[in-house]
Amino acid sequence: MKILVLTFYLQYLVGIGATSSASSKSVGNLLDQSLANLKQSVEALRQSNQKLTADYQTLKNQVTFLRGLHGKCAPCKSVKDSKYCDCTEIQPRQDCLEFYQAGYKINGIYRLHGHRFSVLNTYCDQTTDNGGWTTFLRRTNGSVNFTRNWNDYKLGFGKLTGEFWFGNENVHDLTKPEVAPKKSELLINMIMVGQTKMVYAKYDIFEVGDEASKYMLTISGASGNVSKPNTFGNKHNGMKFSTFDSDNDTMPPDSSAHGGSCAKAYGSGWWYNYCYDTLLTGKYNFTKGSTLYAEITWDDGQIDMDPIFVEMKFRRKT
Repeated sequence: MKILVLTFYLQYLVGIGATSSASSKSVGNLLDQSLANLKQSVEALRQSNQKLTADYQTLKNQVTFLRGLHGKCAPCKSVKDSKYCDCTEIQPRQDCLEFYQAGYKINGIYRLHGHRFSVLNTYCDQTTDNGGWTTFLRRTNGSVNFTRNWNDYKLGFGKLTGEFWFGNENVHDLTKPEVAPKKSELLINMIMVGQTKMVYAKYDIFEVGDEASKYMLTISGASGNVSKPNTFGNKHNGMKFSTFDSDNDTMPPDSSAHGGSCAKAYGSGWWYNYCYDTLLTGKYNFTKGSTLYAEITWDDGQIDMDPIFVEMKFRRKT
């Protein structure tokens, strides 16, 4: 702008025939000052551009680093040789839904604070069906033995990055009315033997009672794309949990069938009736010609309804 003003001023001087040396010297000084000011402005722009370039490169490096984290774990830690993320450095929250609502939408291991426990690690599924799911069962390869006693099923066992049972006491603590006044919902994801497509069953109501009730199961409102999505609910709703050392099924103890105990007959803990249609903690055995009496199954008697992968998870309703 200053240069334009000076240009018009020079044209004016030329137009009126100004020829005095004093006037020429004055104009020259003005031009020198304008050039100096322009040089300073150019230098300031150059320095600003250098800073912007450096900031851009720093941001680019950070993005490259975050993208390089295994499983895109940021802001959580990458877990070596695992597709899951370690989010245990984040401040504990009530459940996986609360993490999701706070913006943590990465699958991984998080810390919960609760009523019975002070701090508890759990696996959160934050990508399936709008996230917020606390996973309490995973079966993938039979690496964990599910023939366990009452105390093991009460407290949980296995590894959160592999096969595990979260623990009946923990599931009760997170689904009881004081914590979930509007109830919780249950989601079961499965891949059946011989298949690659994931199927699911979903229940609108899910709750596990306390130990005094023998962790009684309450489920209702089935939907999903798996064959007969209410298979689990039809026979197991209202059932108490049983293990080989705590028989709470509906089979009479003096029954000749299975020695009067479903859990003793099949080994694993479950909400047995007399005995089951669904058994997702059953023996994981897909060896051809197997003589094992029981296997993991969604619908007993249907050989194509045995899941090679299964996750059971719940989410508090709001």
